[in-house]
Amino acid sequence: MKSQHLEVKHLFQSIRKLCGWSTHFSFTCLLCISITGIYYLIGEIISITVGLSGLLVLQNFYLYRLYIELSLFAFHMFAMLSFALLTPRYVLH
Repeated sequence: MKSQHLEVKHLFQSIRKLCGWSTHFSFTCLLCISITGIYYLIGEIISITVGLSGLLVLQNFYLYRLYIELSLFAFHMFAMLSFALLTPRYVLH
């Protein structure tokens, strides 16, 4: 029982270390969020170009698929990274 208490205490101490802005964890998450925004911007540029040029879906299937995958990747990564960045702050403060 005592060893489990020490493991839980060590877990919370490790999480508390990751809560500060001086750690590499927070800056890595913020960097990944920025890269995710760039992916989303590339996807939007593709969709605007396709929309303005009037390209058909069946003729340009891979272009549409690239747009959808970039957009979904950006959306899911932004959600996961935001959760990873904010959860330790709300849980421990």
